[in-house]
Amino acid sequence: MSYKIVSRTVKTDIDYGIVDTENRYDIVSESGEIIDNAQGYGYKTYQSAQKAAGYKFKGGKQKTDALKKQAKAFWKNNKAVGIELSELLDLNFKDPMTEAEINAFALEKGISGFDIKFIDHLE
Repeated sequence: MSYKIVSRTVKTDIDYGIVDTENRYDIVSESGEIIDNAQGYGYKTYQSAQKAAGYKFKGGKQKTDALKKQAKAFWKNNKAVGIELSELLDLNFKDPMTEAEINAFALEKGISGFDIKFIDHLE
């Protein structure tokens, strides 16, 4: 689907009759019809409107679901490593491990095909 992101100015009444203006962003079709406007409020930033459009119109939901399915299968097959990594991440929460350190940990444990995004689905 073809879309573009447009800016609009919103006036909000603060206290005592003071009016504040701010830009909001909507996702519209090429013909100008509003496709998504964050339930009427508009997106606060251009980037958040882009992210929403990508999620809705470029397969974001399917990609997220596929990654979640892969991660669940990965952690199911590597339960012991998942438990150990979870404990390591908990111990180092004030000084988080870098991606390189996590990948080195996975290699040390003999894990191939490790994707750093799997950590988001670690139980």
